[in-house]
Amino acid sequence: MHREERDIKSLWAAIADREARLLALVKASAQIVWVTDKDGSVLSDAEPPPEIAELTWSAFTGLSQQSLQGSGWLTALHPDDLQSVAAAIRRAQMTGAPIDTEFRVRHRSGEWRSMLCRGSAVVTDTGQVIGWIGTCTDVSAVRRTEAAYRESQQRLEAAEESLRQAQKMQALGTLAGGIAHDFNNLLLAISGNVQLAMSDLDESHPTRAALVEIAKASARASDLVRRILTFSASQPATAAITPLQPAVAEIMTLLRSSIPPNVRLHLQLGSEAVACTLGEAELHQVIANLVNNGIQALAGRDGSLEIEVANEVTGEGDASELPHGVAPGKRYALIVIRDSGCGMDAATRSRIFEPFFTTKPTGKGIGLGLAVVHGIVRGCGGAIAVTSELGVGTTFTIWLPLAARSAAVQQPATRATAALGRGEHILYVDDDEAINFLIQRLLTKAGYRVTGCEDPTQARSLFAAQANDFDVVVTDLAMPAMNGFDLIQQLRAVRSDIPIIMTSGYVRESDQELASSLGIGRIILKPDTIDELGREVDARCKQLRSRRPQTP
Repeated sequence: MHREERDIKSLWAAIADREARLLALVKASAQIVWVTDKDGSVLSDAEPPPEIAELTWSAFTGLSQQSLQGSGWLTALHPDDLQSVAAAIRRAQMTGAPIDTEFRVRHRSGEWRSMLCRGSAVVTDTGQVIGWIGTCTDVSAVRRTEAAYRESQQRLEAAEESLRQAQKMQALGTLAGGIAHDFNNLLLAISGNVQLAMSDLDESHPTRAALVEIAKASARASDLVRRILTFSASQPATAAITPLQPAVAEIMTLLRSSIPPNVRLHLQLGSEAVACTLGEAELHQVIANLVNNGIQALAGRDGSLEIEVANEVTGEGDASELPHGVAPGKRYALIVIRDSGCGMDAATRSRIFEPFFTTKPTGKGIGLGLAVVHGIVRGCGGAIAVTSELGVGTTFTIWLPLAARSAAVQQPATRATAALGRGEHILYVDDDEAINFLIQRLLTKAGYRVTGCEDPTQARSLFAAQANDFDVVVTDLAMPAMNGFDLIQQLRAVRSDIPIIMTSGYVRESDQELASSLGIGRIILKPDTIDELGREVDARCKQLRSRRPQTP
């Protein structure tokens, strides 16, 4: 008898030990343990031990244990998840397979939590299912971590794509910069000599028609080089202040005649006058490209094209949440151009700013329009964002840095008419023989005395010998043996007050910064040399005349 009692005590002790181990395991796992009958109803007598009272459906949801009996536990589930949970239970009941599903549960705090539920059937020796037992695990933190990881991956992919795009632009910019100087020299020689030839011919001369066509072709070629340099960010942006509302209104007035009758145009200008730092010519190019893009997206169908100028906005929020190029806290003006055209899929949308990418048929476009827009906007410190949906339309949002508020209502300055020279002596230095000959003729015709040098070392020696005989020096930037900056420093070592003008077929931002630090001012970009050089030389010579004593 004593032995049987000892055996019973040992058995109960083993059971208690096993139960304690089981409770410790459940508590350590921080999982909700549940038990139901074969139909999935919570058993009324399945009260948990007090050791794990916090790890119950009642404790998690804040609902009473009594209200959860039967199918009452389903009231805590998110309504959108009830159908999938019911399907998982039916599938398990029909097949005997384990329950494995995930759903949202309202926590006692009111927050919806993600719950991973797993359970197995309780079967008799004969294989009859008499109930279910399982666990529920709160995986909200895991899902938040997974969502944060996916978001970080998306940001990383976006950053990598932005880097690839920047590398493409850099490679193209290097190529463009390499050919721009020589190409612009050729264009200057063509356009300059055409202008000289036309000035020597009567208006009725039959050759003028051919010269006009050459001039047009030269202008188109010059524009193409400029566009390539612009979107490749190889050309520094020219500082400008443009009152936005009147500029956009004027641009749309000019474009209105080219908008077909099937397009309903809506122009909405903000009530508050704003000015941006983008030049009016560049602004015209941006809007014209995007308006033309919207018209083509409609493909002859009836539709709408909206142009909106918003009041000033400030980049707000995390930099990662703003369009690429928008700085938090900086002030911008927004231009929104929206069409109801065919829209774009994600693959097309990701490539629209690539140079030479186009969806148009061969001969209908070369894929520079949107690349130019992108380059112009980024070049002035702005940004451009695009949203599009197939069959719905496309919206371009342009962020332009704001100029001073007072500039929004300023009147555009009138351009002064260039005057003829009065025999001032100009030293012109350019290693290109054709350009040197052309500029000498142009400046001589304008009333100046010109000494031309193709070798900068020769120019240095000539200036050293007769520095006071020259009134102004004009030099090219890129020359063999000695570049324009080196030549300038050596000339100023001889005579520090000599006015100097610099030209170049290709100007990097660092070149312009160095020129400004040397007091040169803006480098004149070829092939704009003919008009701009004349005005610049005239301005320098007027300054010299104003300082000279007046003769009675």
